[in-house]
Amino acid sequence: QKPIYYENKKISYFNIEKPISLVIAHSGIKSSTKQVVESVYQNYQKQPEKYEKIFQKVSVLTHKAKGFLEKGDVEEIGKLMLENHELLCRIGVSCFELDRLVDCAKQAGALGAKLVGAGQGGNIIAMVNDNQKDKVISALKKYSKCVFLIDVV
Repeated sequence: QKPIYYENKKISYFNIEKPISLVIAHSGIKSSTKQVVESVYQNYQKQPEKYEKIFQKVSVLTHKAKGFLEKGDVEEIGKLMLENHELLCRIGVSCFELDRLVDCAKQAGALGAKLVGAGQGGNIIAMVNDNQKDKVISALKKYSKCVFLIDVV
């Protein structure tokens, strides 16, 4: 299994230099991708310049993250994840439960965390070092019934 990079409806595979560890936690909320996308689109129609700037920033972060993943620079990836989560909050796709999980992961020592998927529910993903795994998992279990670790090699 290799990580994939999805851009402009194209999938490409890439290699990572060092193994990475990710913790995933479910918010307990099921969300509808269709409803979230419609909500973002409606807000975009009202403030297109604001949303275009945010979308551009997300795109830049995504390109940077791929480069840092290839190099195995987990500290930089963690910073980008937190920045990305903040941008996603600004377009209204986060919620209290996702923000609480991201904050919890950060406080427990995760290098970074962000919502994944459509948002307004679903999951967060946190980048962790080996010495942080157990602490982050334990902390997230206070707020999530579904927490698991993925090691990408």
